[in-house]
Amino acid sequence: MFEYIIHVPFPLKLKDCESDEISWMKVAQYNFDPGLQIDEEINLSTHFGGWGDKPFFFKKARVVRKDKIVISQKGGDIFRIDVFVEIADKEDLVRMREILRKLNPGKFED
Repeated sequence: MFEYIIHVPFPLKLKDCESDEISWMKVAQYNFDPGLQIDEEINLSTHFGGWGDKPFFFKKARVVRKDKIVISQKGGDIFRIDVFVEIADKEDLVRMREILRKLNPGKFED
């Protein structure tokens, strides 16, 4: 089996999380390799929240990391490529943070 997953930075920290590492959130998954390369710029459109919330359109997203992972498991192995994308416009991350806080009150640090 093959998985290709695109992640963006998760702009919030859970209250009970002790790690200072950047968290990532899956925004897309494919069963084929679109061939993205490190430092390649892409446009990324995604939606968080209710349908009344405006979708996000990240005009300048850049691939910063690409991990290839083999997961051996009963019933069939998985070859997964995880692609990590940095968002150039930090204002979009602020808006994303506000929507996620609204949807999950009390779950994240201030």
